[in-house]
Amino acid sequence: MLDRSRGHGFSLVELLIVVTILGIIAAIAVPSYQDSVRKSRRADATSTLLKIQILQERWRLTNGSYTANLSDLGLGSTTPEGYYDLTINSASASAFTATATATGDQANDTGCTVFTITQDGPGGGCWN
Repeated sequence: MLDRSRGHGFSLVELLIVVTILGIIAAIAVPSYQDSVRKSRRADATSTLLKIQILQERWRLTNGSYTANLSDLGLGSTTPEGYYDLTINSASASAFTATATATGDQANDTGCTVFTITQDGPGGGCWN
């Protein structure tokens, strides 16, 4: 019979099994976590573009046309959190197009690296 009265540590094989299981779990969990973080960062682009749409309408009401300059709207060239670069691609008396383009790690957000809005509202794609 085995004497279990004395404390014994883990064997090397048991330890290697635990480390292997943890490695497999981490290999699955980390990419999933990163994907979730990227999805949550999309709000940085969408909320800023909606703000641009509101500010463009206010600008047009005062000046008779949309502006092609973000500084006229009191905005910089990046979103508040810095995950997207902002541009106003075109602006006229009756239309504008603004774009948020992912930068840094956010550029790895598969299929959702560019968001667009016009005077009529958001474009398709990842807005949904």
